[in-house]
Amino acid sequence: MLPQAHCCYPGCTEFGGHQHHVTYDPECKKPLCDKHHREITHLNGIQSRKYNYAKLTNKFRWWIWYQWLEGKLKPRRTRKAQEWTNEWDHKATVVPLSVEPTQRPEPPTVLIKPKRPPGEHAAMKKGKLFAVVGHKRWGKSTTLLFLTDRKKVTYSTIKGQRFCIKRMSNDDIPKPFFQWIKDIEPETCPAVIIALCPTFDTKLSVRLVAALNSLRKRYDLFFFVLFHRYRPSTDHIEKEEIDKLKKFGTVQSFKSRAQGETRARALKKFIATNL
Repeated sequence: MLPQAHCCYPGCTEFGGHQHHVTYDPECKKPLCDKHHREITHLNGIQSRKYNYAKLTNKFRWWIWYQWLEGKLKPRRTRKAQEWTNEWDHKATVVPLSVEPTQRPEPPTVLIKPKRPPGEHAAMKKGKLFAVVGHKRWGKSTTLLFLTDRKKVTYSTIKGQRFCIKRMSNDDIPKPFFQWIKDIEPETCPAVIIALCPTFDTKLSVRLVAALNSLRKRYDLFFFVLFHRYRPSTDHIEKEEIDKLKKFGTVQSFKSRAQGETRARALKKFIATNL
């Protein structure tokens, strides 16, 4: 008689009748009960949609797996998440004798983003990142809103290219912004649009320069500078700030005091020209 393997989720005593693929190539399967198999499948789907339905790398799949086992990632039972599991056959499958569900393998040393050997960035195909540049309350968010037809979506398609969009700027809440910038890769987000504040003369200057230096190893950078503040004022982006941006990529200054819709059209043209 074959031994009954328990679900390998910590603390679960249910029968692990479902075999979940943590990775497919090489193949690595883990026994899970129906409930926990659905949870991890929903999480994988959510993370894939987060990066525009990109194929998850093995390192990313292992990261999701261990974050879930440790309770740091919680699935959301949304309609889209459940599309992945609604067609499942609920019959349990037998776990092979070779599976040892009680023995948890050591987590990989590197989870999402391993340090690459020198020169490897250059060998990878770079993505393209476009930044809408302006100071706080300058009109960056309004420009992005009109770019996406007044919908606060996290992606948009321009000239056949699907873009990831980060609306929160480094002058809003810096920590999550810089973490997001650190994590994105051309493999999952080949084309990106962000809002950026040129904080070169503040205490965040060192962090901004480090982030841009890191980004240009992975992406070709393009800066769409809103030269004037959206609201009537004499404020404008300083020449020194534009010169510093030119060290990292291509810069175009939009000097018209136009409405958001006009700025968005100019931004879209700038993006389409440089794709």
